[in-house]
Amino acid sequence: MYAGADRPRVLGRTLPSWSLFTYAFVCVSLVSGAVFGWPAMRSLLRREGTLADRCAGGQTECTQRELGFGLIFTIGSWANQAGRLPVGAILDRYGPRVTLMGSALAFALGSAIFGALSSLESLCAAYALIGMGGAGVQLSVQNVSALFGSRRNTAMSSLSGAFQFGSVVYLLFEVANEQAGASRLSLLSAHAAVAFLIAVVALLIWPTRPFAPPKPREAEPPGEDAPKAPAPTPPSAPSASVSVTPPTLWSQLSSSEYLLMLAFFTGNALHAQFTAGTVGQQLELKGDDDGTMTRVYAAVFSTSAASTPFFGAAVD
Repeated sequence: MYAGADRPRVLGRTLPSWSLFTYAFVCVSLVSGAVFGWPAMRSLLRREGTLADRCAGGQTECTQRELGFGLIFTIGSWANQAGRLPVGAILDRYGPRVTLMGSALAFALGSAIFGALSSLESLCAAYALIGMGGAGVQLSVQNVSALFGSRRNTAMSSLSGAFQFGSVVYLLFEVANEQAGASRLSLLSAHAAVAFLIAVVALLIWPTRPFAPPKPREAEPPGEDAPKAPAPTPPSAPSASVSVTPPTLWSQLSSSEYLLMLAFFTGNALHAQFTAGTVGQQLELKGDDDGTMTRVYAAVFSTSAASTPFFGAAVD
């Protein structure tokens, strides 16, 4: 485990906690838009005529096309959520640096494919890589909160906010597509390049093992006139019959605390993903033909990330 003084060094200097946290926050913000950024991405795909070949009679809007969009989102969102289990196993086995680099490269590959190809099969596969890659990046960097001691929950909740804020990337892509005529290929290729850069930086600065909390500062020795404290009583040696065994994976998965959290997040995630996956179509049925309200929804949702540090601070 990394102690506070064993943080990565660059050019002979130990990187401060705030710089590592900034890197983690930027990483999560840039590659976490698969779920909540979908409404804006769907608008971009519709404008470019993607999957229009699924409609008969020369039409550009039909049920089959919407079902295709729904399938892309479902696969990507489930890869983002369910993919956390295998990514967690990889993180335990190979450490945060390898996991971060692999996840960022998977995201880069998915973005490149998503921008270059237009068949339903390729878009589904690419969005799965985008979803799982984004989840892997988040899991690989969130341990940086351990460096902040008594403020670790504030740091952790801020990274959760970065996950929500990540939806603004696809919103900016959609605006650039409409206002400046930027193509899906150019936008997603640039996104792939950014993810590749994340992997390169991870190779240089991210640790191979998880961070550990900073070591407490040693108290200064008392002066000569200060009364001497009694010598502490040495702890008794543990009995040979006592064995400290870490809990097994199954005991943790079957605990009441885990099952309650699983039920809570399952219910909330289902509702949130249904809203993210269908809000664009729902607003269009209510007259949002130019996508203005869909953009407003995406922008307002991303600003909710600003509230997350306050909840973490309350826990601290």
